[in-house]
Formats: sequence, C-alpha cells, structure tokens
Amino acid sequence: PPEVFALFDEVILLDAGRVIYSGPVDSVVSHFEELGYEIPDRMDTADWLQALPTPDGAKYLRHGEDEENNKTHLTHDDFVEAYENSERGKAVIESLNEPLGDEVNKISEDEDCKTMY
Repeated sequence: PPEVFALFDEVILLDAGRVIYSGPVDSVVSHFEELGYEIPDRMDTADWLQALPTPDGAKYLRHGEDEENNKTHLTHDDFVEAYENSERGKAVIESLNEPLGDEVNKISEDEDCKTMY
C-alpha cells in the first residue's frame, strides 16, 4: 500500500540486481523526472517506480512539444549508468571505494566489541 512506502526515509531500487537509485524517498521522483519520466497524477509512487525499468515504463516518458525533447525509454544499462553518473551515485561509489582501515581498527580495539564478539 502507498501508506507503507511513505513511511520509508530511504529507498534502494534494483533492476536485474543492479542499483538504479539509492537515496531519500523525497528525491526519487525528481531523479526519474530528470531522466525524462513523469508520474501520472493519480498513480502511486511505489507502483510507478516498479514499472519504470520494465517495458511498460515507456508510457511514463514525458513528451515535449518538439521532437528534440522526445526521449526513448531507457534500457537497464541506461538506468544504471544514469544513477552512477548522478551526484548521489558518485558519492556512494566514492564512499564504497574509500578504505575502512582506521574505522575498522577503532572498532576492533573497542573493549565492548571484544567482549560481545
């Protein structure tokens, strides 16, 4: 139900096991709108998000007045690439690539950690 989705602070959207969005629920619609998609007025956000990476997602493309603004439906790889090239995606990738050395050492030296584990 839509009420459940509204309770989340963050969401991770996967398509074929790859991340196509990860971040705040408040920003997910704008992310896909920037890619040329539009959520219908009476459609639930969670249903729309589930439909986007499928062939049915093509019907949610925003169509402009001129042909130059008309986009084609993104493929799985296009969705992944768009997320990875977004500011949020770049920040996530950067944080995953940073070594954890000092943080891991602090945790392993913590007496409470040694006692519990």
